[in-house]
Amino acid sequence: MNILKRVRFQKNLILENSMNPSLLEGDEILLKKIFFKYVPNRFDIVKVNLGKLSYIKRVIGLPNENLKLNNNMVYINNNVLVEKYEFIKTEYSSLEISLGEQEIFLMGDNRIDSIDSRKLGPFKLHDVVGIFN
Repeated sequence: MNILKRVRFQKNLILENSMNPSLLEGDEILLKKIFFKYVPNRFDIVKVNLGKLSYIKRVIGLPNENLKLNNNMVYINNNVLVEKYEFIKTEYSSLEISLGEQEIFLMGDNRIDSIDSRKLGPFKLHDVVGIFN
């Protein structure tokens, strides 16, 4: 039995540099719209809505994980996170957070110039409205 899933795409214009160098200001990207309960994978680039604002960020922490940011390193459950994509590094203020079962931690690739979970806190899974891949 084949199950047909309805997939819609939405064109998005990148308006700022928080995902630089992966996505640059002025880039147009296609996001796959999410119509069902979706748990993203680590390092996915997702679009989330928070009130009237939208953010496009990379998934760093997944539900039920413990994160620690310290000395330019990200730790997940006390293990160093190896990030295999290019990003702009910065020294992190020390931060420790435990994610709930419906929460994810998002960061921009331009760690110097990104408003993300470090400032806004974790996002809820139901805030995810699209994925870029």
